Amino acid sequence: MTELVVVANRLPIQLLSKEFPIFTNSPGGLVSALHSILAAKGGTWVGWNGSYTNTILPFDFDYKLYSVEIDESNFRDYYDGFSNKILWPLYHELPYDLQFCSQWWRGYKKVNQIFAIKTAAVAKTDSSVWIHDYHLQLAPKILRQYRPDIRIGFFLHTPFPSFRTLKKMPRWREIVAGISCSHIIGFQTMRDKQNFQIALKNLELSSEGSLPAQPKIIVDPISIDFKIWSNRAQQPEIETLVRQIRDSIGIDKLLIVGIDRLDLTKGILNRLLAFRELLTEQHVDPKQIAMVIVASTNRDSKNPNDEYRLCIQNLTFEINNRFGEKTRPIVHLINTQITPTQVSALFVAADILIVSSLKDGMNLVAKEFVASSVNSRGMLILSKNTGAALELNAALQINPHDIDDIKNSILAAIRMNEGEIIVRMQSMRQIIQSHDVYDWAKRFLHVLQST
Repeated sequence: MTELVVVANRLPIQLLSKEFPIFTNSPGGLVSALHSILAAKGGTWVGWNGSYTNTILPFDFDYKLYSVEIDESNFRDYYDGFSNKILWPLYHELPYDLQFCSQWWRGYKKVNQIFAIKTAAVAKTDSSVWIHDYHLQLAPKILRQYRPDIRIGFFLHTPFPSFRTLKKMPRWREIVAGISCSHIIGFQTMRDKQNFQIALKNLELSSEGSLPAQPKIIVDPISIDFKIWSNRAQQPEIETLVRQIRDSIGIDKLLIVGIDRLDLTKGILNRLLAFRELLTEQHVDPKQIAMVIVASTNRDSKNPNDEYRLCIQNLTFEINNRFGEKTRPIVHLINTQITPTQVSALFVAADILIVSSLKDGMNLVAKEFVASSVNSRGMLILSKNTGAALELNAALQINPHDIDDIKNSILAAIRMNEGEIIVRMQSMRQIIQSHDVYDWAKRFLHVLQST
């Protein structure tokens, strides 16, 4: 049987203490999805363990873990620098002045080489290697040079930008060439695939000498483990947490929830602006509504969104000062990471979930909410600029840049009758149940292993 080797920036574990190497299972959409696949199939996971020391991993998984060794300087250049200050905003086409830093690029190349060398060392003969996301776009080419015997797949979880945007980056050719040395390349949407094909064509026209291998390019949108989220939502501990949430905000209040990382791409500020307008224009009674916003910071990096966080905090304070009660705020802002159990409880407690991403490769939170809505009573408001919007067309879809559109969609969700909410949610649940994370992986790996 062909062994599967997953290669991703992080291992499915999280460092709890920097003084002592104490680890626990790591949360996160990508990690959860890949963990589910390897737990079912077995195999190997190559990634970083969150520590700058060569620590033995005391974990009993159903698959093998191999940690890459990266010093702090290279990691910061690769992760905080090139990955998150160049690639992330570029791929999400955020309006900013791109400032290319040669040191970040050197760190990115170095760490990609470290990942490729480690993978080449641990992969068995004739393995299938599945490399993930924008952090490791050079790894396929390097790995293929070391191990021409193995099949290499690459999946990009973020959007892939238009060529007009991509070519602003001085090293775009190396990036496209690196990805192109995969046998199979997967994208979330047809637009992402088409953008990459245009970039590849421009690479071929501008290249001298040998060209990258011609890969097979597919669209295979990622999903979630439907059963895990649906079953967890029905556990007694969730019911207890839901009661606590409702007691905290007000039992009879309509609850709007948003769960994101703190990031400019997530449109959190626009969501709050729309909520403020809704209250200012007196469309709703402030005593009958509440909003919970989870905007957790990234565990791996120095937060580049401090100014954005301050804007969110100031607007939250203003809304609470104008419309909240003395003993009970109307907006509850949570900046810490919360557990999957706490996420499930918020999903079950919510009357409305808002995903207002300015641009998002998929957005698994939307799918997790749908899977958790066992009684089909919640309503999803979903940005049109997410991959999930192409599948979940029964959601109320919004232009995340249009404050009026967000406001009016919240109002429409509030006024929607229960029968329509149930029909819409049941439709979305059927879609996700029939296209879960296992279906996503099965399709990708079938193409990879038959190449």
